[in-house]
Amino acid sequence: MKPPSAGRERILREAIRLFAERGYDRTSVPEIQEAAGLSRGSGALYKHFPSKEALLAAAIDRFVGTAREGRAELGEQVLPVDQGARRIVESMLEKLGANRDVLRILW
Repeated sequence: MKPPSAGRERILREAIRLFAERGYDRTSVPEIQEAAGLSRGSGALYKHFPSKEALLAAAIDRFVGTAREGRAELGEQVLPVDQGARRIVESMLEKLGANRDVLRILW
């Protein structure tokens, strides 16, 4: 699988930010394009994502992937129960903090 392009990442980052600030329904594709540095109304977003819905799905996939990575990291460690519980909570808080905007979209 090839790595995502910088343009795709910028579009996704700005879409997540706008969805979190305004809500999914109140954010338009032209607004996302403009925020990502693309010409408003150019349709350039569609080179990277087939739809606004696909952008939302990519944001959620990223969040789920991050959570899975954290779980996998913890699964490799053998710790006493108290240390393991503390590490789980710390990891969850770290992952949630890094994905604040996606959480705002979901809740």
